[in-house]
Amino acid sequence: RNENEDFLRGERYNHVDRIATAVDDYVQRSRNMGGPSSGKKGSATGDDVVGWGCPRVRISMAELRSENPRLAQRLRFDPLRHLRALEAACHAVATEERPGYDKDDVRIKVAIHGPVSATPSSPRDLA
Repeated sequence: RNENEDFLRGERYNHVDRIATAVDDYVQRSRNMGGPSSGKKGSATGDDVVGWGCPRVRISMAELRSENPRLAQRLRFDPLRHLRALEAACHAVATEERPGYDKDDVRIKVAIHGPVSATPSSPRDLA
């Protein structure tokens, strides 16, 4: 297990429950999008779930900073690489908690919220 998985599996912020809830919500949304005769994209029959988008987990920068300041700093200086690593760690947790959620190549995404640094920044400032 790497540093990202250790952060996600920590009991302090219940990230494992958040990931499981995001996957469950995605599956439920996908099933509610229409039946087989509706012709809608995202139709689901039985266990076949194809939805729009992907499951998304929100991670607070304040939580990340308080739990692992080094990891938060690296995310700030190289966001794309470390976001992908967080997403891979979330995917590992999700496949363990909800086996089979990724059978249609569905990958969980991570959304970061909260202040990234002491000064206000936009996504363009992170590049």
